[in-house]
Amino acid sequence: MASSCAAPRPLLAYLLWTALLIALFQHEDRAAVGFGGGLPAKPVKKERGFGGGLASKSEEEKRRQRRLGKDPSTNNARKTLLSETAEQIFQIGDLELPLLVPAYVLDYKRFSMMVEAGAGTVSDIVWPAEQALADTLLLRRELWQTDGVCEIGAGLGLAGLVAGKSGAPRVLLTDRDALVLEIAQKSAARNGMGETVSTAAFDWGDRSSWPKPFNGLVVAADVLYDKEVVPSLVNLILHLDGPAILVEPDNIERQSLGSVQYFEEMLQSNGVQFRTEKYFNMKHPSSPMLIISVSRRS
Repeated sequence: MASSCAAPRPLLAYLLWTALLIALFQHEDRAAVGFGGGLPAKPVKKERGFGGGLASKSEEEKRRQRRLGKDPSTNNARKTLLSETAEQIFQIGDLELPLLVPAYVLDYKRFSMMVEAGAGTVSDIVWPAEQALADTLLLRRELWQTDGVCEIGAGLGLAGLVAGKSGAPRVLLTDRDALVLEIAQKSAARNGMGETVSTAAFDWGDRSSWPKPFNGLVVAADVLYDKEVVPSLVNLILHLDGPAILVEPDNIERQSLGSVQYFEEMLQSNGVQFRTEKYFNMKHPSSPMLIISVSRRS
């Protein structure tokens, strides 16, 4: 019988496939899970299940959180794991950004072992939707040139850092996991943005931990992976008090989950206007995606 601390098998399978892609292309001095410059770009799904397995995704997420604890940054095994980083270069449009990532994700055997042990999480990888969000921000500079960018569920912070390197006056990267935010802050310093970029670790479900209203552009990528998070996410966006852009995978699994539709319904019930459009990039094999543009509530 499998140990109770083992990663759920659908999650493990997805993450191990991702690690294999990274291992195959790490010699390129580019991010294996990326796009641009004709580099390999494999679609990697963040959903934690295959087909019908998505129905049990919420329970799998709960089990993962129980292994890590409410705050992943207090998990000692994870602290040790993320203490070693490596640099990958992401090409987003004409911008080249060196980004620090946990070194273990570049070693397939080590990655599989850490995921199985529960120390590795989805925050440790830059997902395709995050890269699509970064690309979108470069195409819509007028939305953040004056007031800056707040990225929620930022993980390693690629999109926010791309905006910062492109002239955003301030960038706030937020996530539940303080350890990945520490890595993101080091990436900011490496790119000369130490004074521009700040971080905040908090739980969407704990309003007392939220930062003060940002009053700038709020962005997020691949965060609608669970319908249970939608009410908290909508309330957080309203609290941050700015227009918002979300980029989400547009695939059968996400459509069957119904989280995007639920998010849109929650916006409507709060009197918030939004627009949903398709994102497609020929260099991005995981296209198309959805771009949800949310207006600031008047």
